[in-house]
Amino acid sequence: SQGIVWTPCTVYTNDTTAGARGRASWLRGYPPRPPTNLTADCTQLAVPLFYNSTTNPGHLSYFVKRINSPVPSQVRGDIYLINGGPGGSGVDMEYLVVSFMQQTNNAFNLIIPDHRGTGRSSPLYCGNYTAVETLPCLADAAALYNKQLYAFTVTNAAMDLHTAISAITKPVAGRQTYIYGVSYGSYLVQRYLAIFPEEADAIALDGVCALQLARLLQYDFNQNTVGYALFTLCGLDPTCAKQLGPVPLYSLHLVYEQMFAGTSTCAGVLGVGVNSINSLFGSALTDPFLRFLLPPFVKRFLRCNSADIAALKSLFAAVAMGDTSNINATLHENAIVGVNIALSEMFSEVQPPPTLDQVTAMEQLFFFTSNLAALYTQASRFWPRYPHDKYFNVYGDTSKPLLMTQGTLDPQTMYEWARDAFSHYSGSNKYFVSLPNVVHASAFPGRSITTDGDPSCASRVVTSFFTSGGQTPNTTCVAQLIAPDYAAASPPVLALAQAFFNTTDVWGG
Repeated sequence: SQGIVWTPCTVYTNDTTAGARGRASWLRGYPPRPPTNLTADCTQLAVPLFYNSTTNPGHLSYFVKRINSPVPSQVRGDIYLINGGPGGSGVDMEYLVVSFMQQTNNAFNLIIPDHRGTGRSSPLYCGNYTAVETLPCLADAAALYNKQLYAFTVTNAAMDLHTAISAITKPVAGRQTYIYGVSYGSYLVQRYLAIFPEEADAIALDGVCALQLARLLQYDFNQNTVGYALFTLCGLDPTCAKQLGPVPLYSLHLVYEQMFAGTSTCAGVLGVGVNSINSLFGSALTDPFLRFLLPPFVKRFLRCNSADIAALKSLFAAVAMGDTSNINATLHENAIVGVNIALSEMFSEVQPPPTLDQVTAMEQLFFFTSNLAALYTQASRFWPRYPHDKYFNVYGDTSKPLLMTQGTLDPQTMYEWARDAFSHYSGSNKYFVSLPNVVHASAFPGRSITTDGDPSCASRVVTSFFTSGGQTPNTTCVAQLIAPDYAAASPPVLALAQAFFNTTDVWGG
């Protein structure tokens, strides 16, 4: 990294702003970033606005943070931590810093970039230094930037990653390049592999996107598939089966039958509609513990006695309050970049996509939703979608070691997606690790907890893979994953019941 001007900076980004409210949705449920005495340096690299253009000489500023190993003499490589979204900056990846450093015995520096257009990398704004996921913001951004948005593509972002590796890691003799990509980050890293299949020494992907399957208009369909699986498995648990019968899906369906028929007592008392419930269900499904309050919700909603009404009123009041922290959401996630990439290559195979009325009708059929489809459908009518390039949907079959870790109950990137993506890579040193009952972003703390108290089995798998030089991931912790809590009786679930239902009597008798 000779020639780069590094400036000391904080390991953890100050992500609070006066007046800001709410944090990136997929951060819900993560524990605080643990204390650390590590040090960090930051830099801004100048990268081309368009890599494939000889007529547009513009440049962007590409922010990179380096978390330094506390034992420089032991460093043998750099691990690049590539976040998802699309539209996520690198801030979320700071949750991995302590575990990755400890589990690799300080053998690596950790490199965290902000994707172009996000965070501190020439961020895009719709006004007042925000980039939030609302239709007015997106309309303003589309009018302001228009075809300048063609610079903020997956391929250009992958080229930025190559630029960083070429400037930071490759100049140091013998230093290895390892890459970890999560969620959309796995999509971006696979684009990087299509362009530079042999540059990195080993690659780990977590919560994997299959390039030709990752379409956000099908996101809610995927959520429903996982939601149905959750309720089906719940029926195998004695407590759940006692409360909801051997086929809990019947009770789930009954909630919606009553809602559509207008015969639900609790819906009237609570003043909630179908959209309130399916969006609540979709959000809870992504959380490793909150999802286990969904079967008790169904029980209470159908029974609807005075205690149930009180518990459900408490729940909806908590949901309405939302996140009252002063987190700068735009620093974590830039909706303009996210929508630009999503609508250009990750939204729908059908062009033009279905109308808003058609999408709304589709959404009414789902019990678990994200409520993103309607917003994206409206934005698609005015968004300047960038054209696909030759790397779109192309898998770069690398000969380098490749690891994929995937939760079987991941509602955001389906397990089947990951299996399909893995099938496109051949050769030796390819590893696929299934994590039973685990949700999305499995390497993050609290997402794949083991019985010995470790907050992330997947993190141990990934770091062991890198420590071995990409030869052998240690998967012994997979057999130690905590059992899913369909009885809703574990301390974490009871704590959530107290916070949302205002009682630890989860089922209400």
